[in-house]
Amino acid sequence: MLRVLFLLLIAVSLSAAEAPVDTVSWNHELISTFSFSQNSFSNWAQGGTNQLSWFADGNGKLTRESSSSTWQSNMKMELGQVKQDGVGTRKSLDQIFIESVYTRKMESFFNPYVATTLKTQFVTGYDYDTEPDTEVSAFNDPLVLTQSIGGGMKPYSWLDSRVGFALKETYTDQYTSWSDDSSTSEIEKSRVEAGVEIINAADYKLNGHVNIKSRLALFWGTEEMSKLDIDWSSDINVAVYKMINITFKLQIIYDEDVVSKTQLKQVFGVGMSYSL
Repeated sequence: MLRVLFLLLIAVSLSAAEAPVDTVSWNHELISTFSFSQNSFSNWAQGGTNQLSWFADGNGKLTRESSSSTWQSNMKMELGQVKQDGVGTRKSLDQIFIESVYTRKMESFFNPYVATTLKTQFVTGYDYDTEPDTEVSAFNDPLVLTQSIGGGMKPYSWLDSRVGFALKETYTDQYTSWSDDSSTSEIEKSRVEAGVEIINAADYKLNGHVNIKSRLALFWGTEEMSKLDIDWSSDINVAVYKMINITFKLQIIYDEDVVSKTQLKQVFGVGMSYSL
């Protein structure tokens, strides 16, 4: 199946090479944020816990636009920690996400595309509900790759939608719970799932002060169509004054192969932001 996707990608590239030379433009965007907070108490009669927290993130986009095609690459990286007396240091954010999508303009409602995504993290993750704390993940462990091909549309300038056939590959080294098939006696360090993928990605700017980025990814595996993987993430950045901004992050994940319950993450912060 990977060979088929590769051949289709070559065919699309060759058709692009045979097309007349047209005007090409490059556009880029980078928004980075840093937030920091500290609570400190000494002989405080009403009680309190010393706490220090920080997080940093970067959202980048690089687009190659021509009259015949669009090639867009997106990057999202996050890392944050919380240090609290009596608990120690724990990470609050940790994500590496890279996506690249090539779309061929066919003057139709649906335009063919090929895409690939990569998801992993920076530092070691722990399960803090065990005693002692148990390591459950690390950099490139797991590493999730997805390749897809299908059709996409752009109903609004700020909204991209696409649906296609996808291969979702999960690779691990030490933390095989992400890739192992519990129905077999062997320990698998990789898992490949074929299925249907639907992506809706929004990048909306309001009055030059509010930036909303949202991405909803749905995946149905062909082996078990009754199981639906959901990954919805949204970032809202509000510019308050020059480089001062308010950030709100929300992510909801549902994947029975990892956890049978819905995963939820929320982050709110006030900090500094830089745009390029």
